[in-house]
Amino acid sequence: MNELVSGTVLVVYAGLSFLLLAMDRHRKQVWPYSPFSAWQVRLVRLVGWGCLALSLSACVVSLNPGEGLPLWFGTLSLAGLILVLQTAYVPSCVVPFAVLSLSLGLYGLL
Repeated sequence: MNELVSGTVLVVYAGLSFLLLAMDRHRKQVWPYSPFSAWQVRLVRLVGWGCLALSLSACVVSLNPGEGLPLWFGTLSLAGLILVLQTAYVPSCVVPFAVLSLSLGLYGLL
């Protein structure tokens, strides 16, 4: 159960981070180096939604939907709060933490 929760939080955080990178306003704050092309924005958005869908399916399959959905919404809220605070105070760390959390989260869900 603990591996499921930690893996879900990490994958949800990575998904929200990738969705943040898909928006121009937030990407300029977090990744000021060069603009993304249209296909890169679509790819980052697809990876973000894929991470959220993967974490939701892991919660619902591992637990029943009555316990998995509230767990997923709770982890979504926690990861969103962490991402908002991190974007406000240390935006340069969002991209490395997103990649690290995706790799650790996938390991935790397996």
